[in-house]
Amino acid sequence: NRDLSTASTIEGLLADSGTTALIRSAAVGGATVDGGLSSDLPNQIVTGPADLTGIWAVVQIGSNNITSGTLTANYAIELQDRIDELNAKNAEKIFLYNIPSTSIDPSETGNDAAIADGNAAQLSVANANANVYLVDLHTATGGVVPTPEMFQSANYHLSPLGTLTAGQILNDAIIASSGSPTLTTLTINAQLQAFLEARGWTF
Repeated sequence: NRDLSTASTIEGLLADSGTTALIRSAAVGGATVDGGLSSDLPNQIVTGPADLTGIWAVVQIGSNNITSGTLTANYAIELQDRIDELNAKNAEKIFLYNIPSTSIDPSETGNDAAIADGNAAQLSVANANANVYLVDLHTATGGVVPTPEMFQSANYHLSPLGTLTAGQILNDAIIASSGSPTLTTLTINAQLQAFLEARGWTF
């Protein structure tokens, strides 16, 4: 549900479980990797806090490059530039979602080869940076043949179930990074689903 702020959802979930946290969303509709942090997100990161020590960043970028036809051979270089901007501010860990299929949308079929190129570039960047962890949203939502329930009807944006799945695999990546070993997959999934259901989401 794109009308519900992801940041406020997570903050509310944490509050319901007794934890207070400030989560800042730097999401910008239509952002592409070449604009990235330097032009699309000037107030949130580039001209925001000078020091991100202790901060974990979650980056999901690339889908708009696919749908706008602007993913080029320089994608890996441009993505590394975005990672460098975060690292220059001492971001502790960076969790990087890869690009899910867009073919659930009848107007966005035929992108599989470009998505594969983009995801290969993201994997290469993750492998080149010790503090970058790849989160495989592409596989989790069905891969080349997307799972319809993971997406909004005839639209490549995630459905509530897709959003839950994205949160689940991010949680798994956090555990794998050894940053939060006390979290468990089952507990987080149950808490998140209960939180969203209490606010009118159906699954």
